[in-house]
Amino acid sequence: MLEARKEYKFIFNNYELGKFRIFLNSKEIKLFEDRVITSLYLDTIDFKLYKQSIENDVGKYKVRFRQYNYENEIFQEIKLNTPEGKQKKVNKQNKFKHLDDIGQIRYKNLDLVPAIKISYKRSYFNFKNVRITIDKNLQFESTKNHSMSKNKLMSKFNIVEYKILHQQKPDIESFFFQNPVSFSKYNYGIENLYNLKHF
Repeated sequence: MLEARKEYKFIFNNYELGKFRIFLNSKEIKLFEDRVITSLYLDTIDFKLYKQSIENDVGKYKVRFRQYNYENEIFQEIKLNTPEGKQKKVNKQNKFKHLDDIGQIRYKNLDLVPAIKISYKRSYFNFKNVRITIDKNLQFESTKNHSMSKNKLMSKFNIVEYKILHQQKPDIESFFFQNPVSFSKYNYGIENLYNLKHF
């Protein structure tokens, strides 16, 4: 499945998130129950994909495996940033039952290994025909491929994201509470767990 969409991200502290939820409360439609999402991102040993994501605006991608509510189903996802916009390819992965079973894979002539595991609780809403997700309780965990010890990092912020399919053209900017930011959970986790802020 290939999905093209436009995304706006906002970083809220707990107080700001509370004000945002009050605003949404009378206008939102909850799409379905909250889920715990766990993603295992892969990269080369020398973090080539991370470095490309910092240096390039387009022509970059991320490779991850995702699990919902700790269930056995695992999905492989490729996130692409192209001149036409952001796209995501999703395929159900039957080869693995657990994220910890995933080792080295080859993609686009690169040998990729687990680089970081990220988990959080996500809520899903519809607002003005735009899907809004709220990610809370973010946790970042290093992998044995890049660290001798298992390091964990808990965030003190929440991520709110507006996701708009390309064929939709809602006037959603008028409902921004602050300016959107460019933010990647993967980049944030890599930088703070492995001290790669200024490679």
